[in-house]
Amino acid sequence: MTNKIYTQTGLVENSWNSRGLITHNFVNKTLVKTDTGLLFAVVQDRSPTSDMYIRVSVNNGFTWAIPIGAQLGTDFIDDIDSSNSNGPVMHLVVDEKSQTVLLTVSGYSVSGSIFKTIVYGWTYSISSEDIVTFTKWVDPIRFDAGGSLFALNIMNSLNYDVSATFNHIYFTLSYNQKIFVKAYYPTNWSSPAIASIETVEDDYFDLISTHADNQTSILDILAIRDRELEYELVYIKFNSLTKSFNSPVVINSFVPTVANDLNISRDGYNNLLAYWTQFNTAGTFVNQYYSISYDDGLTWSTPTTIPTTASQGDFEDSVSFQKAGRTVSLNGDTGFILSYVRNFNGKAITYVRTLLSENGTSYQLSEEKIAASHATKDVVGLRFFKPAGSESYSFDQIGDIRFAYQIGQGDSPSQNDSIPVYFGQKLLLDEAFVETEIISFEEDTPLANELLVNFNLLGSLNDNVDYYAEGLVGNITDKYVSTFDRFGTSIELVHYEPIQSSRINDKNAYTYEGSTYVKVFVDSIAYANPISGNEVFVNYIERDTRQIYLPPDMHISRNYILNDGNKQKRTVWLMKYAGNEYEVTQVLPYFIDNQIAYYTANAFVVGATRNPFTRAIQPTET
Repeated sequence: MTNKIYTQTGLVENSWNSRGLITHNFVNKTLVKTDTGLLFAVVQDRSPTSDMYIRVSVNNGFTWAIPIGAQLGTDFIDDIDSSNSNGPVMHLVVDEKSQTVLLTVSGYSVSGSIFKTIVYGWTYSISSEDIVTFTKWVDPIRFDAGGSLFALNIMNSLNYDVSATFNHIYFTLSYNQKIFVKAYYPTNWSSPAIASIETVEDDYFDLISTHADNQTSILDILAIRDRELEYELVYIKFNSLTKSFNSPVVINSFVPTVANDLNISRDGYNNLLAYWTQFNTAGTFVNQYYSISYDDGLTWSTPTTIPTTASQGDFEDSVSFQKAGRTVSLNGDTGFILSYVRNFNGKAITYVRTLLSENGTSYQLSEEKIAASHATKDVVGLRFFKPAGSESYSFDQIGDIRFAYQIGQGDSPSQNDSIPVYFGQKLLLDEAFVETEIISFEEDTPLANELLVNFNLLGSLNDNVDYYAEGLVGNITDKYVSTFDRFGTSIELVHYEPIQSSRINDKNAYTYEGSTYVKVFVDSIAYANPISGNEVFVNYIERDTRQIYLPPDMHISRNYILNDGNKQKRTVWLMKYAGNEYEVTQVLPYFIDNQIAYYTANAFVVGATRNPFTRAIQPTET
């Protein structure tokens, strides 16, 4: 049975591993959005028992499921003193062409007292009911001391990065202060496509960021070198055809201090971005820097500091007591999105800025925008859902970019927290790029010999009439109003209207119009409630349908549109009743002597099989 998660917007309501999505000082790649619309997310809920799952959404994040066959658990955690990264290092690769999924996990084994990396592989399929099923196509492969991933001992090397193209999946790590690269085919782990290749230099730390490109044979690498009297942030190019590295190009030199959260990527202009967090020499504050290369990594711009706005301070991690920027970037066709975390009036807030170009020769850093915030809790970072492989997003509709975020902090260095955190997900348009709909029109007035007629092309001519307001009332109407007030059940109705300019097909294509409480009559169901927690109960909840009766003065408006994404939308009304949410639809008026007496409507429980924000609407539906 598929384990459905009805959080609507969140990945995990209560996670007892505050590093389960966003590690400290290192950027995981665990969120993927495919061209076909599937969303994949990996979250390690708790350690040391792990409870690690791959979650999938087939409806743009409205509901999430743990696919059949995708549940796994390990005893792998990462102690805070073991490495530069605090948290499980996890990277997810989705290959749409072969419908395969690869998950790599690296951590510290409690039982074996050594560092290991585990590789899990699946194929996936989707049934006609939009249920995703995983089939294990490789048994878990463990690479540890003497393991075969790099044919070397990696006991002291925990951080690594994974980047994928249509042809190769690249593993990159630092061992004995050298950088090693090895590549596999997406569905073949018996032998590598490229054997381990190592750098000549042997002064690298284990913080690495990589980016691979579908159109070239190049793997871009961002790394930090220890040059004794100074550190260097360098760019390295690995060529999979010649199986060689170029000489490191220095991006930034600085007095030895902490630098972390490395990011490297390319945009649609083929320009490179390096983005990272760096402490000052005394370790008293941190800055977020970026640098751009316009010539394929040969030269780099002088590092630019992300400005600090009024009332902002450094975010400090509650477990490591380190200041952190939690920098992460996303590449698109015309530039990049930069995200970071700062304290504002005592609360951590996650911000974004765009770094966009009109022609690829210069970039403009935008003003700061809040991506995720909370009134009373810390929002300590986000990770973007990235396209499968190495594809880039189109930034035409930048508000449609989806990301996951974390609310709250943990209290355990081994991520076995005693206080929960929340992993949510949403679009940038929710806070950072809120849509403002500007409508300009000219009044249509008929000429002397013309008749002006209005048509509602998507609905019936009577689908949006407020009969009570229009005066079809009398003594009978008053009696029904009194009856509803005296004997009806009070329920909450929530109102959403579709956004004309939206191009997507999920809940974020609507605006919240508010809620109201009203007295209604709700028909009882004809079958008994089964015991909660089993498959019968899930099926019961999914088929829960009731007829309701609304008072004559409660107008349920229904507006129909085709949004800019050619998605047919109409007003959504949700009823909260008996612990569930129901979509209220098929509303019909009932008249007595030409007086509105009441409305009848059907209420369908909201669930994975019925999503009111994405389901197809018939034009004739009332």
